[in-house]
Amino acid sequence: MNDKRFNIFLQAMITLSLAGTAWSQDVLVTQGANSTDKSKRQGVITEWLGHQITLEQSGRARQIDSNTVVEIQTKWPDSYPQAMDLIEQRRFDEAVEPLQTAINAETRPWAQRAIGGKLIECYLSTGNEALAIDEFVAIARDDPNTRFYNLAPLPWVSTVAMGNISRHADAWMESAEPVEKLMGAAWSLSGPQRKTAIAALKELSGGQNSSVAALAKSQLWRTESVSVRSDTLRRWKSELNLMPRPVRAGAYLMLADAQARHKMEDEAATNLMRIAVLYPEQHGLAATALYRCANLRQNAGHTDESRTLWAEILRNYSNTIWAKQASAHLNESNSKN
Repeated sequence: MNDKRFNIFLQAMITLSLAGTAWSQDVLVTQGANSTDKSKRQGVITEWLGHQITLEQSGRARQIDSNTVVEIQTKWPDSYPQAMDLIEQRRFDEAVEPLQTAINAETRPWAQRAIGGKLIECYLSTGNEALAIDEFVAIARDDPNTRFYNLAPLPWVSTVAMGNISRHADAWMESAEPVEKLMGAAWSLSGPQRKTAIAALKELSGGQNSSVAALAKSQLWRTESVSVRSDTLRRWKSELNLMPRPVRAGAYLMLADAQARHKMEDEAATNLMRIAVLYPEQHGLAATALYRCANLRQNAGHTDESRTLWAEILRNYSNTIWAKQASAHLNESNSKN
């Protein structure tokens, strides 16, 4: 899937259509990768695992690639539209309660996982990584090929495990479940279990689940980030291009930081903007990318670009730690003009 197609699919999944009236059938609106024509398929969604939606039509079950789906119309619990409105307004902390109410009221496993994905997004956006991990692991147990690997709660920015994460990381790392092992190893990488974590990540990076393998590999980049050489940068770029597109956000951040240290400011800025544009559901990571990009552009003398990026952080990421710093930069810039 190319960047444009991936972004269309991502937005469609973020804004699943809502129905306010009695609902007997679901509707999938699909569109081919190289077509502008759309078609509707009516039936009952009985399952959604990985990227395969099972739609029952007249007693027959059909498998539909969710990558071709641009809109889903179905009946959601009453609190779900309220939660989606709050998420649209970026009031993530307020959206948690109606999402929890919706997931408790929902009886369809695929729909429970869909709501759970929105819960992960909200937890990550409010800094509740431990709750995000619990929800993500629960979804991955039911659906090892889940489409929510793009929301995997991994330490790309804050790398020190705190509270519940620290207490559970060792046990997760010993788990036979790849996702739990990934969580434990990633969050242990900066602690006393570093050697064990590295060994676990190396094992996972050669596993059969391509998303888990890619995330493990890009987490291992953290062990090389301080002294990245030019040949390492070339290897990272090659490895990144082979990763499943939905799980590249953290890898782009690692690559961009290394490129910036090598004075490759334009390349670094491009990769940081990829995160903000292609992975908006990674709210905190997108805000981090915009802030770092703004600093790069300012240091390169592109003041207008940096001001635009700081303003975007204030407008769209006001609940992040970067908003206060962006405001200070804007005030300082205004005082000089």
